[in-house]
Amino acid sequence: MKHILLFCIAHLLFISSKAQWVQTKGPGGGNIRALHFKGNDFFAGTKTNGVYLSGTSGNSWIQKNNLLNYESVTAITSYGNYLFAGTENDGVYRSIDNGNSWVKKQWFNE
Repeated sequence: MKHILLFCIAHLLFISSKAQWVQTKGPGGGNIRALHFKGNDFFAGTKTNGVYLSGTSGNSWIQKNNLLNYESVTAITSYGNYLFAGTENDGVYRSIDNGNSWVKKQWFNE
């Protein structure tokens, strides 16, 4: 009887712990290559249109591409107030204003 009860409890816990996925409207910039969450902001790096920002849990997106137009962004991360975007063919870009403007970085000690 104990085994049946434990199995039933385990089964109920498994059912209630399943992830609930909800499709968002997604950025209109094509295939997403990278995602990064910074506070309440979601950043998406796309294959051909740079970086998009959503502050609304993915319901709406704004392109944040000053200097990143047509770049394939394959990595996004942040450190403190800095936001970094790694591109497929053009190196690393840095933003200090949440993606409003980007500067191409040759070396991190510049």
